[in-house]
Amino acid sequence: MDGTVYEKLFKTVFVPKVPSRTWSPVIHVVDNCGAHTKFECDGVTIFPLPPHVTSVQQPLDAGIIAYLTRRYKRRLTLLVLGA
Repeated sequence: MDGTVYEKLFKTVFVPKVPSRTWSPVIHVVDNCGAHTKFECDGVTIFPLPPHVTSVQQPLDAGIIAYLTRRYKRRLTLLVLGA
């Protein structure tokens, strides 16, 4: 991920979906990766986490990622096998 890819995804994928989900202002929480630069956007505030905070939250991410991986594999299996 670099700044150009992040900016493109943010502006073309994330921001257009916000109005369809909520009318309230949104806070987009990101880690302090160099690619996650601040952008100006109506209705979306980018909130970078302080350094070394993401390592504290990684165990929480692992559970969510494991759940999504199991769900993805189940759906992919159903799609391939047609069951």
